[in-house]
Order: sequence, then structure tokens, then C-alpha cells
Amino acid sequence: EPAVQDVFDRYDKILKDIFGHYATLDLQSADAGEWDKVKNANKCLNMDEWIMFLLNYEITPHLMSKRDGLDIFRAVNKGENADEFRDEMSYPEFIEALGRIALMVRDRVATKLNANMATVTELVACKRYASLTSGLAQKYYKQVYDARMARKTKPEETPTEEEREAARQRLMTTRKLYKDQATLMTKLSN
Repeated sequence: EPAVQDVFDRYDKILKDIFGHYATLDLQSADAGEWDKVKNANKCLNMDEWIMFLLNYEITPHLMSKRDGLDIFRAVNKGENADEFRDEMSYPEFIEALGRIALMVRDRVATKLNANMATVTELVACKRYASLTSGLAQKYYKQVYDARMARKTKPEETPTEEEREAARQRLMTTRKLYKDQATLMTKLSN
């Protein structure tokens, strides 16, 4: 649609910068024995770079699963913008993948916002997604989010010591993962 293409055109430079950053993360993406693959390696995203993009932008796992992300990767490598490199995503394929993500996520955000089991992180990711929409869509997502946040919840039972310890362990693991990711991103940016 022209309106969608206008959005991609308006943000083309930023999208190309993001694509370029992730395309150069994994220099091992090509088999050194094939010159075409070596030449193409830093101009395309391999599957690992694509997943890193999805994780860093918190698309996965909060708005869609890793499997959904891999399915999109495979689909755009077979779609109308596909090139001969089936295990690498070119910039036109990246743009098609972003469109596929938007369609998939659009259908899931209201469901996530209404789910009693949605985590705070999922709710924040949905709210962030909703803030990027405009007009009626933004108004709709805001109403759903506000209703979800205003919903009364039943008082929680006091957790056992075992449950508290399990929660502490999960928190420590999460903190370590975030610290490791921050260290990795710092090393990559230097």
C-alpha cells in the first residue's frame, strides 16, 4: 500500500543504518570458499543477526516468538523480494520482514494487553508498540492498555520461602543476562 511504503521511505536512512549495523555483527556468516557469499556477507543479515535484531528491539519474545521470527526470515527468503541467498536476508527482504512483523504484532497486541497472564515486560512492549501507531489504532490500544491497568486483581497469596527463593534466582539470572548483553553491545560498538 502507498501509505505503508511512505513510512518505509520516510525512515529509509534510519532503517538502512540499523540494517547495516546488524549485517556486520557476524563476520562468520559466509563460507570463505565461495566468493559470492563472502562478498555478500556484510550486506545481508544471517539468521543469527536477525534474531539478535529481534531480541535487541524486544520484538522477541515479548511481541512474537523466536519461531515466528525464524518463520518470517524463511518466508521473505522465498517471497517476491527474495534473492539467490536463501540463508541471508537482503535489505529489501528486511523491509518485507518488518512489514510482516507489523502485521503479526498488530493482531497480537490487543490480545496480550487483555491477557490476565501477560507479564509487565509484555505489557510495556505492547505499550511501546502502541505508542508507535497513530490515529484510531493508537486510541484503541491506549483504551485497551488503560483498561488492563485499571482492572482490579484479587489479592495475592503470600509466597512461600521456596517461591521467594525461586523468584530471587530468576531475578539474578535476568540481571546477569542483561549485564552480559550490555557488555556484548559495548564490545561490539567499540
